[in-house]
Amino acid sequence: KMFVFSIRKDSVEFTELLLDEAQAKVLGVEAGGLGEAELSAIFLGDNGLLTALSHPAGSDDLQDKLHALWQLLVPESDRLALVDGSVDLLTVLPDGLLALLPLETLVVEQNDDGPKYLLDAGPAIAYAPSASVLWNLIQRKTRQYDDSREPVFTLGDPAYAQSESNDLRAAGFRAGLSRLPFSGYEASWVAAHFANQGMSSVKLTGAEATEAEMRRLI
Repeated sequence: KMFVFSIRKDSVEFTELLLDEAQAKVLGVEAGGLGEAELSAIFLGDNGLLTALSHPAGSDDLQDKLHALWQLLVPESDRLALVDGSVDLLTVLPDGLLALLPLETLVVEQNDDGPKYLLDAGPAIAYAPSASVLWNLIQRKTRQYDDSREPVFTLGDPAYAQSESNDLRAAGFRAGLSRLPFSGYEASWVAAHFANQGMSSVKLTGAEATEAEMRRLI
């Protein structure tokens, strides 16, 4: 038997994972309690979910499976809270094969306009390997850094098309690359995190994120 433990600030609830007939048909297993054998068949079978996630264009029923898993893995009492904005952060402690499933891919709603994923409709999701590790991280005291140390270096969202490389072949290659705006956000997040701990940082983003500027600084 498998259970989902829903831990909130003021309550704890556990729900047995039970496949109804409709979910079992979509996922290709027998109805009833979900166990390791059923989970292995769903994830690793001939038409396994993990393979389909790697090659979504080749799977006609992937969205149906991801919607069935949303209904199976997320207790009904938690579904609305996860999509109505009342939850800011969902921390997941997966076990076994469930650790291989990015919950952001679960389909929370299917309609004529296309699927709505938990990534778009739900809160930010954090993953922890175990409850013990999560508890230790929460209890760990904030470390004070020595500001005399070398600053943290972060780089993100380089403007490839503005490359000043003398190598025309390299410049042409970089000009064809798309920018990664969220990598700039991550670089800023890292810099801000260390700044909050009293440690200086150097951040390069956009047009400043060049190989020449990086070599100059480090």
